[in-house]
Amino acid sequence: MISYGQRIKSQREAKGISQEEAAKALNITRPTYNAIESDKRDLTLKEVQALCKVFGLTLEQFLFSSTQAESYENKMVKFKQIILNCLQYGINTPNSKMNKTKLGTLVYISDFAWYYEHKEPLSGLSYRHTEKGPVVDAYYRMIDELYDEGIINIDLSGRAVMISANEPSAPRSTLSNEQIKLLQEVCKPWKSESTQTVVQFVMEQTPWKTCTHGELIPYNLILGEPSNPFLR
Repeated sequence: MISYGQRIKSQREAKGISQEEAAKALNITRPTYNAIESDKRDLTLKEVQALCKVFGLTLEQFLFSSTQAESYENKMVKFKQIILNCLQYGINTPNSKMNKTKLGTLVYISDFAWYYEHKEPLSGLSYRHTEKGPVVDAYYRMIDELYDEGIINIDLSGRAVMISANEPSAPRSTLSNEQIKLLQEVCKPWKSESTQTVVQFVMEQTPWKTCTHGELIPYNLILGEPSNPFLR
């Protein structure tokens, strides 16, 4: 799979832009920029936006260009399956409901737990530091699409948005047996825990504490932990 840094380098070279020019646009030194293309440093949200402007790309084109092994559409299919499997393994009974924020947080935990073990994301998507916790920008849109497709139900409980599945078993055509096993290991221990408990746990870990509101959370920050905190 083409790495994040390699993808940036490919886009820069395709536009005929030098590393020096790209570094100047990001207001960083050339060695620091080189570290980005070498996968030794991740971009902040502001830096992503700056590179999009320099490269003449939209955010989606930048994150999901044709140089990637998987298409954007395939990534979204996989992301939906990750969501549905986290829903299946994170509830006590097939008819149980889960808070939408808790579900999004379990997806994040699964993605970062997989990265810790395999040095690559499970979904291939980026998570943003928000007031409700870490979340992929496309998460809420995917939830709406799953509802429109009749795959999940959405109910309100006070101010909380609760989600339940219409099928007892989640699809897994894009997921390996090893990935399914990890999703089970991540989600099952949180079945009876509140949304607040799960979110607070995530906020105590290095990736969240290192970033600030609005920033994209680099996956490699999880490697600073002495052991995988998301496999309990």
